Amino acid sequence: MHDCVLGEKINLQKKGIVVSLTKNWTLKEVENEVFRIVKEEKQLGEEFAKNTSFVEVGLDSLSLVRILVAIDNSMGVWLEGGALTPENLRDVKSLAISVQSLMDGGVPASQ
Repeated sequence: MHDCVLGEKINLQKKGIVVSLTKNWTLKEVENEVFRIVKEEKQLGEEFAKNTSFVEVGLDSLSLVRILVAIDNSMGVWLEGGALTPENLRDVKSLAISVQSLMDGGVPASQ
């Protein structure tokens, strides 16, 4: 990884030469972006809040995949395997914490 001015990172992979630009996101920014993505994907109204349960809004597996792809496209983070736990997929806040943890080079925190 090479650090650039303004905190951007360029990640080059040898196979396929994939380039990913990712800025340094604060938890609040991650939370806001995850909120925007979920709200857009599920076409939710003003009643949807960051602590609204994904079960309450009827998040199904196809919606989840679309949300994960949108997070990857927007923030350059792909959640897989151990990151996809009920605790980490409870609501926007729990998902944002998992995304932020991966951005920081860690593993998703279980709530």
